[in-house]
Amino acid sequence: MGKFGIHKSFKKHILHSLAKHVFFRDEWEKLGDAREFIHSYLECNDQEKWILAPLPDGSLIYIDLMDCGVSRNILFGVHEKTETELIRSHLSEGSVFIDIGANIGWFTIQAARWVGKTGNVFSFEPRPSTFVHLTKSIEINGLGNVTAFNMALSDEKGTAKLISPEGHKSPGSSYLGSGDGIPVSLVKLDDIIPPLKRLDLIKMDVEGWEPNVIKGATQTIRKLKPIILSEISPWMLRERSGISDYEYISLIKSLGYDCQNIENKEFIDSCGNVDVINVIFIPKN
Repeated sequence: MGKFGIHKSFKKHILHSLAKHVFFRDEWEKLGDAREFIHSYLECNDQEKWILAPLPDGSLIYIDLMDCGVSRNILFGVHEKTETELIRSHLSEGSVFIDIGANIGWFTIQAARWVGKTGNVFSFEPRPSTFVHLTKSIEINGLGNVTAFNMALSDEKGTAKLISPEGHKSPGSSYLGSGDGIPVSLVKLDDIIPPLKRLDLIKMDVEGWEPNVIKGATQTIRKLKPIILSEISPWMLRERSGISDYEYISLIKSLGYDCQNIENKEFIDSCGNVDVINVIFIPKN
């Protein structure tokens, strides 16, 4: 075996070792300057893109080693801790959860455990390659209470292109538009979700497409009044949905909600001068 073959084999061993050992995540903050070396080393990886890694609850998830976003954060135990704790606090046996923009399934897989056999999870992920591994993770964990859809939600049925920003190595940064990209199906949440007696929580992270999702889900939201956890990026909203963050928040408030910043707990009408924040929409009364 030549030098290049040994190098690839060694990288493969390192990557699998990192993914399998949960204790590594607890020590991540102690590594200091070594963290940058590990990140740059992973950047060079061009073999075995998808591998299995453990989640905190013992479930397994397929992660993409070339993904510098969600997968990398999961690998190092730093993925959306506040949001995860918030979702966990609102779900219990029998709950119903909708994961819009599910990516590889961080919330979907854990929520399926939290809602139990009498609960349900509906998961939406339009990117084909990501969806394939999302469903593999669902299957390997034996999650019969999850229904996954390989489509995007919007305000009308149709098609769009899923566009990857130039220079990004994070599939989660892909957004819906009309440029060059992967063709995906669009559907309204009101049209595709089966009749529900309850809906406890919706999590939504769709890179500026959120207003269109809400417009296609107003019947469900008005009837069942779920808590809504949403990412808001003012510039993404302007560029991809053509409205301001104030208009987006006002849209959901018109359905009978208040909007709260999950970090400082302040109730807000707009986001101010920020790149992106996560908020929770809470039903009034």
